[in-house]
Amino acid sequence: MTSPARPRPVIAIIGAGVMGETFIGGLLRAGYTPAQIIISEKHDERRAEVCERFGVDAVPPPTAAERADIALLAVKPGDARGVLAQIGPHLRPGALLISIAAGVSTAAMASVVDEGVSVIRAMPNTPSVIGEGMTVMSPGADCSPEAVTSATQMLEVIGRVTEVSEDLQDAVTAISGSGPAYVFAFMEALEEAGIGLGLAPETARALVLQTLAGAALLARDSEHEPGELRRRVTSPGGTTQAALEVLTGGGELAELVAQATRAARDRSTELGRESQE
Repeated sequence: MTSPARPRPVIAIIGAGVMGETFIGGLLRAGYTPAQIIISEKHDERRAEVCERFGVDAVPPPTAAERADIALLAVKPGDARGVLAQIGPHLRPGALLISIAAGVSTAAMASVVDEGVSVIRAMPNTPSVIGEGMTVMSPGADCSPEAVTSATQMLEVIGRVTEVSEDLQDAVTAISGSGPAYVFAFMEALEEAGIGLGLAPETARALVLQTLAGAALLARDSEHEPGELRRRVTSPGGTTQAALEVLTGGGELAELVAQATRAARDRSTELGRESQE
């Protein structure tokens, strides 16, 4: 005899901006009903827009926290401390609080909730809007294994999920959080280069988009490391080698990327300190 299916948790999305809306859409695609999702949004026009689009209810933050099995804090970092103070005391034991607000530590979350509430810090990235995100989560010190499982299942509605210790979250921001912008910048440069070589703009864009999308999928699904894939397409004395010698000559590309990611990590650390002041 099979056991009855476990009911889905009630999820409160605190902050209905781009990422909040992304989670709502992902949850609905995953089989949640609008009745299992509630939102809290301070801007009247935005609140009405999201409620009409998805059929969800909107309530003030404390009420959302009272009703939630899982509360997702998706507000701007500057608003996080004030909103945490509103919702923390209203989360019941056994509930889970997840923050995707940059710089909000698990310690900050734990300081405003009662005993028995699990807290998790998470960092998704922008491809989440099409369900291809990379989210990295860090459970708080007293987070239960059941809460980690629930968080993983929820976060997976917008893409892939992995776990790191919280002290590496600034490094995560530098790689996967800011990483899409690095790719977009390379796309821009490659597209402009194609136009400079005589290609029509629409042709250059089509070539760039499909080439980068295909290369990323190949790297994700291949048994080979990216370095090996690069070597396999680089014939000695060929066109690819000629280009790569310009890009990577003397290790300049690797060092430039290292410098860029260190700058992003350091700025993430600074922003986290500023959010606690």
